[in-house]
Parts: sequence; C-alpha cells; structure tokens
Amino acid sequence: MDGKIETGVTIMLMDKEIDHGSLLASAGLQIAGYTYKKAEKALRSWARSCLSKFYRIISRRNKAREQDHAEATYTKILKRRDGKIDWNEPAEKIYNLIRALNPDRAPGAYGILRQAQDKLKYLIF
Repeated sequence: MDGKIETGVTIMLMDKEIDHGSLLASAGLQIAGYTYKKAEKALRSWARSCLSKFYRIISRRNKAREQDHAEATYTKILKRRDGKIDWNEPAEKIYNLIRALNPDRAPGAYGILRQAQDKLKYLIF
C-alpha cells in the first residue's frame, strides 16, 4: 500500500524478538505494477527457490548471517477500514491501496461513491 516496488521472501532463525533472528536465505522481487494476486504468485515461486537455499544451509554448505536490524520493517494487521479509499488522497496513493488489496485480499479496497439519505453506494475493487 505504500508504493514499494520491491518485496521479498526470507527464511530466518527465530529468536525471542519479532523479526529478529539470523537470516538463512532470502530473495528479492520487483513488484512495480503488480496487484496483490500477481505478487503472491511470484513470491510462491521465489519461496521455493529460498527453500532450496535453506536445504543447503542445513546440510552445512552455507551459514546463517546476522540481519541488519536497522533495515527491519513491521506491518500491522489490516482491518476492513484500512481498505477505504480517501478520494482526497493523490492518485498514486489510491492506486497503491487498490494494488495491495485487490482482488481477493481481505479486507479489500473500497470507496464510497455517494452518501445520501442514509444510503451508501460502494465501489469495491
């Protein structure tokens, strides 16, 4: 939703902190113009590639490396209200919201077209 053009998959050793363990394998993916569904499909393929790296690691051909904790990012659990389009936002921000939550991603992107006499008209993406 924030317009990032790259994402990725990482396999890491877990420890007591959230998103903190050493990295075992990772792969990046350019997602400019992707919808959620297209990115999900591509990431599944990348995840398979990461798993093959992971198998080499556990067979002691590679070693885990400490991650750069300053680069770590976090997200929140999305609620239905997070998909509501604010038509006053710039077009690029609206586009990124729709990309992130479309087509089958709950909570989904939606906008209110008209609100009159207690009747709402929704546009769902």
